[in-house]
Amino acid sequence: MSNSIQDRITKIVDSFYIHSQFSFSINGNKPVQLPNNTGTTPAEQIGHYLPRDPLTRELQSLFYRKYCSADNSVESGNDQIDPSIFASQLSAANKSIEGWDHGWNVYQTTANGSLSIQKGDRHRTVYPGEYVTSGPPGTMVKVGTVVSVRVVRESFEIQQGFYYVFGHTLSDQFDDHNLVRFYFNATPEGALKIVHELTTALNRFQVPFRFKTLSFPSSYNRTDAAVLYIARRYFHIVAMSLQEVYERTLRLKSEIPLFTKKILPGIGIAEDPGTTESFGMHRCRLLAEGIVEAWKNGNQQLSAKMEAIKKQFTSNGLDIEKPYLNKNSVDFLLPDITRGVEI
Repeated sequence: MSNSIQDRITKIVDSFYIHSQFSFSINGNKPVQLPNNTGTTPAEQIGHYLPRDPLTRELQSLFYRKYCSADNSVESGNDQIDPSIFASQLSAANKSIEGWDHGWNVYQTTANGSLSIQKGDRHRTVYPGEYVTSGPPGTMVKVGTVVSVRVVRESFEIQQGFYYVFGHTLSDQFDDHNLVRFYFNATPEGALKIVHELTTALNRFQVPFRFKTLSFPSSYNRTDAAVLYIARRYFHIVAMSLQEVYERTLRLKSEIPLFTKKILPGIGIAEDPGTTESFGMHRCRLLAEGIVEAWKNGNQQLSAKMEAIKKQFTSNGLDIEKPYLNKNSVDFLLPDITRGVEI
């Protein structure tokens, strides 16, 4: 485990002490009390990925808020920025272009109107409203029909509180199972620069991507304020492009989310879990389950808690030494992008 990740995890684990199923303390402070009238919750009521017992759920949520997203550095003045003006600035910084990607061949149709299509080595599934044909209105789409696919440049609607950006080049849907996330600890000013630089560079190299950043300036107190998603096969070219982006982006803060691998100050990377559970929530769940397991075993010594956490990671096919990787993944081969920058 890299020293920075190991040090952070060890410090977190050492600061927690469980008093009972409904009480724990941090750094020896006054115990936090959970409502003691809540028993184990049936799994169907809380979702597939959430722990059933309230103590583990509370620790998972706390770890995520405190260590995976929260940035404790002080940034004044963000609440003075007009949100509507900031939204307009984000859109103006986006150099992606709305349009149509032509020449996709249909190889499968379904009763609900969705199509399986191919262009070169790329495959996608598209739905009514996302494609058009060159034939007259009412023309039936069948295998062999050539369609054009809509290319969207942005959206404020996908996720509340976030602005989404999309690249010119449409992705292969199979790449969505092998994504890498780049986390940016950005300020509002930095987010504008990142949007401009990323859309310029990645579209120039025809890299399919999606990117999201917080849409409200007052929310920029998170280490994961902005996230870039790309297929792992594009990692090297994106990492090289990020060096140029970094040199022009003046307002990145240095901290990164827990469990991610730092590649530059304020930029951490991790593989996408490929599930509906976020990367941070998944790793925080394993951390919480390990700490609770050590308590149940009657040993809250640091070494016992760390061993229990390691077992949780191992049982999920993960390497606690490299918590930013998925099961059976090899580590990132980082190009020399630091150019002397201390990380």
